[in-house]
Amino acid sequence: MSNDFNGIELKGKSLMDKLDIIEQIEESECIMEQDIKKLELLSDDSDEEVRARVAELLVFSDFAIAEKILIKLLGDSDELVRVNACDSLCNSTSLEVLNMLKNKVLKDRSSLVRGYAALSVADIAIKLNCNIEELSKFFEYALKKEKVNWVKFNFYKALYMLGNKSYLHMLIKELNNRQYRNRCAVVNILGELLASDTVVEIKSAVVERYKIEKSIAVKSAIEKVVEYVDEKYKF
Repeated sequence: MSNDFNGIELKGKSLMDKLDIIEQIEESECIMEQDIKKLELLSDDSDEEVRARVAELLVFSDFAIAEKILIKLLGDSDELVRVNACDSLCNSTSLEVLNMLKNKVLKDRSSLVRGYAALSVADIAIKLNCNIEELSKFFEYALKKEKVNWVKFNFYKALYMLGNKSYLHMLIKELNNRQYRNRCAVVNILGELLASDTVVEIKSAVVERYKIEKSIAVKSAIEKVVEYVDEKYKF
């Protein structure tokens, strides 16, 4: 394939051809300038699967144009494209991007987008050393508006990441949520928060839940967390 990639080369390409182009870039050792040009063209593709894969892959690029493409994809009509754009923007160090993601947290119609946007807000805020108190107030305001439990759990995680340690206890409390999907989501989030200062409390909490848990999915999630803890922390 030529390095001189342009829109003409996309004409007549099937969906599989375009996904193959993306896969080839993904499998390369690093994303080069010519790859970014391909991804920029593919980010305007009519197929949402192509745009979603582009948004997902751009997390690995530090080219300035990559962030511009992701910002464009934040406004995509497809939910998964916006989700992947929010997730991939976690590496940004731009206050402008932070504010765009905050807007997504409050206003996007998709609960998945709101949840992923929240986590990227926390990631960027930590890198920029933002005013934690002000950002915590933002998330507490968002919590009052939010009705979807999964999104609230992501807000709890974001608040914990920002130094609000009490939100770990809020997550642990949700291990007793009535809906098994919510319990499963909480177990997975707690698994992501494992660290030397949380491992004892988290393992103890999920093991206690396991004793009374009836859902196979939740039990399986707990087993993975415990297995990881025992392997990494040797107890």
